[in-house]
Amino acid sequence: MAFRRALGWGTMQSLLRMALGMISVKITASYLGPSGVALIAQLTNLLSLVAALVTNGVDTAVTRFTAEHQDEPEKVMRVFSSGLRLSLVISILLSLVFVLLDQELAQWLFRDAKLAWIIQLLAIATPFIVIAPLLTGFFTGLKEFTTTSEITMVSSLMSFALFVLMTIKYGVAGGMAAIIIGSGIVFFVALPWGIAKRFFSKWHFIAKPNKKIVLRILRFFPLAVARGSVLPLVLFFIRDDIIDLYGIEVAGYWQAVWRVSEVYLAVLSSTLSLYFMAHISSISEPLMLAREIRSTAAKMFLLTAILALGIYVLRNFIVLGLYTPEFRPMLNLFAYQLLGDVMWMTVRCLSMVLVSKDLHRWYVALEIIIPVLFLAGVKLRLESVGVTAVPIAYAAAYSINLLLDIFALRRLIFTDKYKAILIAPIVLRKPSVYGALKLFKLMNNNSLFLRIRRPFAQMGVKIWH
Repeated sequence: MAFRRALGWGTMQSLLRMALGMISVKITASYLGPSGVALIAQLTNLLSLVAALVTNGVDTAVTRFTAEHQDEPEKVMRVFSSGLRLSLVISILLSLVFVLLDQELAQWLFRDAKLAWIIQLLAIATPFIVIAPLLTGFFTGLKEFTTTSEITMVSSLMSFALFVLMTIKYGVAGGMAAIIIGSGIVFFVALPWGIAKRFFSKWHFIAKPNKKIVLRILRFFPLAVARGSVLPLVLFFIRDDIIDLYGIEVAGYWQAVWRVSEVYLAVLSSTLSLYFMAHISSISEPLMLAREIRSTAAKMFLLTAILALGIYVLRNFIVLGLYTPEFRPMLNLFAYQLLGDVMWMTVRCLSMVLVSKDLHRWYVALEIIIPVLFLAGVKLRLESVGVTAVPIAYAAAYSINLLLDIFALRRLIFTDKYKAILIAPIVLRKPSVYGALKLFKLMNNNSLFLRIRRPFAQMGVKIWH
């Protein structure tokens, strides 16, 4: 029921994001070409790093703590105030780094030091970019899904309009500037919206931060940094390797396929994030938790697989419709990329469970190891196989991630019913006293076997007791 409700609240938002994403892909391809697609991707990866260093940790913590204490207004106010102060301090420090290293970053990212002004613009916008997700995360924690969707849709339309106008008029530089400004627009939409709906009072902004809450929020930073920084860095390195071996246009072909994945995965991910983190944190009953995890993971796997299959069947129309005939070489990259997308989306669902249930070591380890495996696979086969090595490595890495997530969550996912089903073939193939006792114990706690046992018990016959 919660999944359907969240899907209902997020349907318009998700469809709008998909439509705008597809149109922006077409604009980028038509006006900037493959090389422009690659340069835009470098900037979006940099914004992902900013989110990893500051935004994701505070956003996740505020969403969770607000959901946990939504019936305690004073504590919720302290959570928001503490998150806000922490975000401001770190974002200002990050802005100073951008100002000091603008030339070096422009040369590394864009291969052109003349674009240092883009880095300077990012330094100005960073505080607004950082605080915006804090506001929407606060609304999500309050389970105000409608408000979150409305803010996202309005800001998406404004950002999209700005991107189209500046890309058409000023080319690559205009598109990059529009992406930075558009990332900060959410702040100027969310803040007055929240004030108008009385979600905020002045005390939310001037209340003294609580040290214990700040420390609890800081515990989320290793998770956020691991998740948000390693993969963007890996993508930087992969893109550089492709450019060095095959040129910037080939890097643009691969980025075009990656962008298709981003567009439709963002729809699924936003729907999932809208309710799942707050919902799963509030469940403590083991059987209900196991059922919710299995159900949601299965739904996300199925939805992603259906979309991926549709994209693969229609890939020729997608390339010509979203891009231009110049991008035809990307057709060879779809199969493994879409397989990797199915794995990634399921992993995304299970990763939220790792965070919400404080399995932080597993989360951090996987968020570091899997992208590194992705990069290692690319470096191992890129020169011999060509750019196809990138989606192959992507699919392989996230298939491994899915298996490891299931292993890490085995005690939460598998109740006695499923453990009995899994262990039965092993016991029958290699009978042993220990295995039989283990199976009988699981059966004894299984409602299905209890129903089978009840009539025998009424006749005075005891089985597997």
